[in-house]
Amino acid sequence: MPYTIKSLLVIFFVVFVAYRVYLHFNPKRNEVLEMIRTISDQSYLQPYNFNFNQVRDSLGVPLIENGWAILRADSSGGIWGFSNRIRDDKPYHSKKEVKLRNLVLLKEIDSYECIPDSLNHKVIYEFDFSNRTWNCIYVKEKSNAILPAKGKKILLKQADSIINRWGLNRLSGSSK
Repeated sequence: MPYTIKSLLVIFFVVFVAYRVYLHFNPKRNEVLEMIRTISDQSYLQPYNFNFNQVRDSLGVPLIENGWAILRADSSGGIWGFSNRIRDDKPYHSKKEVKLRNLVLLKEIDSYECIPDSLNHKVIYEFDFSNRTWNCIYVKEKSNAILPAKGKKILLKQADSIINRWGLNRLSGSSK
């Protein structure tokens, strides 16, 4: 017995409503959607993950550290860092931010921190891949500051000297 268009529309409508009700009341729905979104967002960073460290090393750009995880990712870039690092007064390479445009790597920004007292000292390296230039900033701010302090532009040599005094090295990972 052939179905009429009206009966096909009724069946489609019933199936559609049942599917929407299922999605609405499924307790795992948000977890599944979040997992799909996370996997999709992380795919933007795939070409620039740990496998890209060899290129970074050849350019003198800090590497993605062992033990780091992706903290944020989308089509404009992402951030790697320690997802559960306990804050202490030991200097460390705190994060790497990757900036993309049309999935092409534009810049990488690496932050190093030292918190010896109530002041937070940061050295920020920014490497521009299009013209292979460095922009470095030194920031000193109160550890509990609500607004970030404005940094002072410094030379690459000065930035390296500061983190070397902290026992860190841009060219060989987080410690000397």
